[in-house]
Amino acid sequence: MLGVDSTIRVEEPGNMATHDTLLRKDIPLIERLANLDKVMGKRFLFFGFPLRIKGLDSSPIRAVALVKK
Repeated sequence: MLGVDSTIRVEEPGNMATHDTLLRKDIPLIERLANLDKVMGKRFLFFGFPLRIKGLDSSPIRAVALVKK
């Protein structure tokens, strides 16, 4: 899985080459994550809870990180 914060664009709108390459290799992509600075350098479990939206191949998610203390 590749997760990036809200300041990074994987590619420009209309160009899906990176998305297509990652997904063809079964690598999920999660964009626009927030508060990554709070988990940087720490071990954590990641959970992404997607919405089930008929007819779409992507979804907004509720991203949750459980940080190991």
